[in-house]
Amino acid sequence: MNSSKKDEIVVNNDVKLEMKSYFLNFSGPFQIAVLCMLYALSLGSTVGIVPAMMTDRFARNIHGLNSTEDCSYFVGENKPVECKYGSQDAQNASAESYLISNILTFFSSATVGSISDRHGRKMIMILGCILGLIGPIMLVLMQLDSTLSPFWYYSGRSIDGLVSWMAIAQSSLSDVIPKEFRAASFALLSAGFSLGFAFSPAVSLCFDSHLETCFASLFFMLLALVINIFFMPETLQNVNNSSLEKETSSSSCLLRPFREMSILNRDILFRLLSGLAFFSGIVGAADQSLLVYYVEDRLDFNDVDISKMFVFMGICGILVNCFLIKRLIDIMGERLVLVVAFSAGTITNLLYGLSKTKMMIFIALPFSSLGWMSFPTISAIKANNVNEFEQGRIQGALFSLQALAFGIGPVLLRFFYNHTKDYSPGSMFICAAIIELLPVGFAYLLPKDRANTKLSQYSSIDEETFNTENSSTEYSSVEIAEGITIEQPFDEILMEQKDETTSTLFDCTQQINQ
Repeated sequence: MNSSKKDEIVVNNDVKLEMKSYFLNFSGPFQIAVLCMLYALSLGSTVGIVPAMMTDRFARNIHGLNSTEDCSYFVGENKPVECKYGSQDAQNASAESYLISNILTFFSSATVGSISDRHGRKMIMILGCILGLIGPIMLVLMQLDSTLSPFWYYSGRSIDGLVSWMAIAQSSLSDVIPKEFRAASFALLSAGFSLGFAFSPAVSLCFDSHLETCFASLFFMLLALVINIFFMPETLQNVNNSSLEKETSSSSCLLRPFREMSILNRDILFRLLSGLAFFSGIVGAADQSLLVYYVEDRLDFNDVDISKMFVFMGICGILVNCFLIKRLIDIMGERLVLVVAFSAGTITNLLYGLSKTKMMIFIALPFSSLGWMSFPTISAIKANNVNEFEQGRIQGALFSLQALAFGIGPVLLRFFYNHTKDYSPGSMFICAAIIELLPVGFAYLLPKDRANTKLSQYSSIDEETFNTENSSTEYSSVEIAEGITIEQPFDEILMEQKDETTSTLFDCTQQINQ
């Protein structure tokens, strides 16, 4: 290893030690982390009460429950049949809402990401916050009007899928964060969500009624909108207007999302990443949308239990994203971190499916937090393998693909649940664990030189050193594959031709002797 290579590696190591201070001091990343925390506070403060609210509303409005107590008051065999039917309706409505929301995200995310590559990130993020207000507003209105159908809440949550706020947030980080910091920075972004979810259950416990909790959720989302408008900088400095396409026909608009997503088919690396993102998304959808309904219905979790679950999950997520993922990437590289993350996801869903007590769910939560390492790592690998004007497009395409998985996941797993609930209610999580084995294999097959940041950096250093040392040498273009050429010195070409000729003469001599 020459001195220039050693010096650059030493500089990279010194810079990595300052990654957290860089994240906090640079304009943009800190604001995005705060926005993620507020977004998580808004969602997390109501995630524990929404299943109970919707179950009770369905039971009263659809199935005729006539009781002074909410459905959450009853446990076990004492639960009225109307509440059981209401719980089934709420789970089905949640799955259908996820499907519609993610279909919208599938068709819009890649296009919205590509638009943000040309016109900037800030306005798209503001639009995402505005759409995010619809859900909390609907919850407040439902508490004020006891006859309002849950349809309005689930419709509001579905519309939220038009703009994938997180995809644009990750593109903004990619604009200002160097390659070697991206996986850790995306993990800190997830840590912001974990921090929000860790404290959000305490919000619901601080209030005496669901109405006050819904107002708190609305307040957090409004605060996120204000910060987005007045304090969030535009991170895309060089706007690329030259690539703007004028598409006016309806067929062009319909086909554009698929053209934008064609970036996922660029080469074997992107295909493998897309495959593992898709199948892991199917599993993640079950954990996000159905777990709370399942534990309330089958394991008699109440509001306090749900709050404890999210506090514990948030603390584990903070520890993983802030302290563990960076060290694991330095030790084993992004590729093996993905293998560990998806293996942990398999264990998580096995434990969910086999759980007979509340304690088993809590035992599964640390493994679930390890599974959270997958998305920031996938996002970083993709961002490191495209140029600066494709950051929004690649993150949007990734979210579009995962949106398709998120839409399919709850419906698929609810199908398994409906056909096995009488004798094996946890079978949908067992099915999810089996599906999670596919991403484990895809992650192991990722090419090391492009998936692992360190190897990519060393390769870049070697290439730069080679070009410097041979700057005075004459070069010629040599085609190494169809449509791919490299610059090779004339001296090396002559030597290769000489070696080939010598090898051919030697083979002929050997054959004559035989």
